[in-house]
Amino acid sequence: MIDPFTALAAVKAAVSAGQELVNVTKQIGEFFDGVDELRNNHNKKKNSLFSGDDENSMETFVKLQKAKDAEEELRAIVIATRGYSAWVSYRRSELEHVENVKREKLLLNSVSKRW
Repeated sequence: MIDPFTALAAVKAAVSAGQELVNVTKQIGEFFDGVDELRNNHNKKKNSLFSGDDENSMETFVKLQKAKDAEEELRAIVIATRGYSAWVSYRRSELEHVENVKREKLLLNSVSKRW
């Protein structure tokens, strides 16, 4: 997985260089994938019975907060260059992607349990 902050830096650099957002959709996708992974890591550590390490929990919390700030930054870039409707469209497609991945994992788990 690529670091979401690296993906955001690539998007910002491309937009600063005058490129269209459609040229960096891969990096935008990597950004959202990275944020999702940070969120999942934080939730796993927060909910783990064996996670007595407050420092680890705080580290994942801080990373998650930075990711939220970065998402706001990306939102501002998309809205400034393509408008609010483009941001809504990006978010909708990203949420659909996340739901599809969850469905696939559930399906694979149920199939593997049968065998």
